Amino acid sequence: MLLFHEKCFEKKDVGHRFTQRPYFPMLLGNGTDAILISCFGTPFPVSDSSLFLPGNYNKSIGWHKTDRKNFKSKTSYGANLILAEVETNFFIGTEIFRPKQTKQYFDPITAVLTTEFEKSSHRDTGLIKLKISTFLTGSHTLVEHYEVLKAPETPFSLEFRLKPAFDAGSCSIDPRIHASDVAYSDMQNKEGFCFTYNLETYSGIAANWFELNNYHNIESWQRATQETIRSPGLKTGDSLTRYTAILDNEDSENYKKALFKIVELTKSVRYKNILNSHADYWAKRQSASSVQLPDPELQYQYNLSQYVIRSVFDMTTGFLPMGILPYQWQNCMFWDSWFCSMAWLGSNRSEYSKRLSEFWLSALPQAKELAAKIGSPGARFNWTLTRKAPTRNAERIIQFHNNGVVIIQISQTWRATGDKQFLGKVFPVMENALMFLVEHLVGHDENGVYIGQCAGPDESTTDRKRNDTWTTAVMLDGIDRYLEAARALDKKTFRTDLQKLRQELQTILHRNVDGEGVLQSFEGGTRPHWGSIIFSLFPDHPALAKTVERISLYDEELDCYDSLGVVSSYCRNFTWAELRIIRILGEQGDPAGWIRLKKNAKFTNSLGGIPEQIVCTGQPVNEWFMTSHAAYIWALHALLIRRHGEQLNVFNCLPENWQDLSVQNLTTEDGLCVSATLTSGTCTKLEITNMHTETRRILINAPGISEQNLVIESGHTVKVV
Repeated sequence: MLLFHEKCFEKKDVGHRFTQRPYFPMLLGNGTDAILISCFGTPFPVSDSSLFLPGNYNKSIGWHKTDRKNFKSKTSYGANLILAEVETNFFIGTEIFRPKQTKQYFDPITAVLTTEFEKSSHRDTGLIKLKISTFLTGSHTLVEHYEVLKAPETPFSLEFRLKPAFDAGSCSIDPRIHASDVAYSDMQNKEGFCFTYNLETYSGIAANWFELNNYHNIESWQRATQETIRSPGLKTGDSLTRYTAILDNEDSENYKKALFKIVELTKSVRYKNILNSHADYWAKRQSASSVQLPDPELQYQYNLSQYVIRSVFDMTTGFLPMGILPYQWQNCMFWDSWFCSMAWLGSNRSEYSKRLSEFWLSALPQAKELAAKIGSPGARFNWTLTRKAPTRNAERIIQFHNNGVVIIQISQTWRATGDKQFLGKVFPVMENALMFLVEHLVGHDENGVYIGQCAGPDESTTDRKRNDTWTTAVMLDGIDRYLEAARALDKKTFRTDLQKLRQELQTILHRNVDGEGVLQSFEGGTRPHWGSIIFSLFPDHPALAKTVERISLYDEELDCYDSLGVVSSYCRNFTWAELRIIRILGEQGDPAGWIRLKKNAKFTNSLGGIPEQIVCTGQPVNEWFMTSHAAYIWALHALLIRRHGEQLNVFNCLPENWQDLSVQNLTTEDGLCVSATLTSGTCTKLEITNMHTETRRILINAPGISEQNLVIESGHTVKVV
């Protein structure tokens, strides 16, 4: 059983780490490119990957780009294409060496990973001491900067390798490049080397180039093969930067020209300015809002989670997959993107949520085709989406609640902004998504209305459930939101009896509450699972308290709470489901949410990545799980600030020992942007800006501030304290 220690946080100027938590590589991403960085601060040595990664992750070694895949494999998701293997080896004389003990720190504000290690030589008393800074820029460039803090007498050098993934080998089962489709060449002025490739429908170029003590020409460096190059002997005080970039015809029509433009830019700007520019880029994206908590672990986890969900988001198209690497469901998009939208809306980043909504609009024609294929009107959004191509066997999937979530995501974005132009643009998505749900799932018999058998959040395809609670809830909420949007736009609805249908669907939720007041997850259920967690949609539901109590189990061995699992799961802690309950506790003003957040937040790897779940052996599964990072942000926001009716609650369900903290620009569901400071237990600053297009009435409830009513016009700011 792995131990996930709480008090093992180390903070340095260059970043943070957890010293006694399981190791997993750092995931660097920029929304298009992604790569795992090893404990050495470099991309993984392919030959050694099995020492550090379980087998199911090995296929994720190498450089990947979003939506570069084929569908020749058996998986319905398609298979991500490995574009290149990138590797660094360390040499003392002619002998390769591996670091014995490394320390890694990540700064989520600047998105820079820092690795430190030292190693002794067997031939002299010298010590190798290295510091490596690693980051992935928005211009498709991986930067590895090596600082030699101390060098031995025996020559010490670095060998760099960049090669196509020619064969399946032991490290991957994914499609790879054929040798006949690759051409190597040296770059101009001997500054590096590159290769061009053709893979499936993609043509691209991969390049390595270097900066040694601000000098770029590498003509004197050793070339063992066309894919490797070794630096000269390095001395104490030397610095060396390796740049790796991969561009293809999806990135730029003239990808070669674009890549060499990047090369020229790095030569003229040089490493320090590139680092500063990269750090500023990420800091700006983190600055839309902020929280400052007295608990440094929870604080770091919040900042890291903001980095993670942004690192997989393709802002250009609005495509938001589970991740870019193969182990992350082969770069497919699920309903989980909704959690990122809620995190962004609460973080004053509504432009991201709008872009996500617009992706659904771009996918609407494909969704209409799928609905027609299964004999229904409207639009059936694929359970798994790629950026362009449909996934296989989409018509066979019987989980439909994602359609409801699409409606809710768009509505939440509109409710937070009041932007009718945006709403008018994406209204067809809401209408067609709801039309499919109503016409495909709703039936009537002698007992009244029912929701047809389907798979709910339990994902059971063999034990299909009638009147699934979560599917009913998102349809019910979707009807409310669709009718509201239609009124706002003065549009006719596709059916005139939707209000009556809504009332009938309400009876299904009522019938699913058992005699003890617990909301079961489907009709006839006796043991609720996470499909009963509907209370962020319906915070006043009478079954809330009893259901949360029933669904919450305390695991003494892991020292955490977990919602009751489903039959087919190995899971002991489903991190994102627990975070949903924590969000609900926050919305209810229950400080117990902080206790559960702290216990749940310890399930991370050494750099803070949250897994999807902790299984029966105590092992984490599906590391850097986007949904859990988004749900963490979403849950924490509710524990700090919440809106209920006209009431605005600020800092009134904190742990007793939290006397000093602050938030900047956290945003409520109805568009109030709140900045507040707590000093010695009293709210000493409170500013509220109405970001919505409509006037807002507010009843303030905050420590040290007498209860008062405010009216804030659109675009206005009120300084309460």
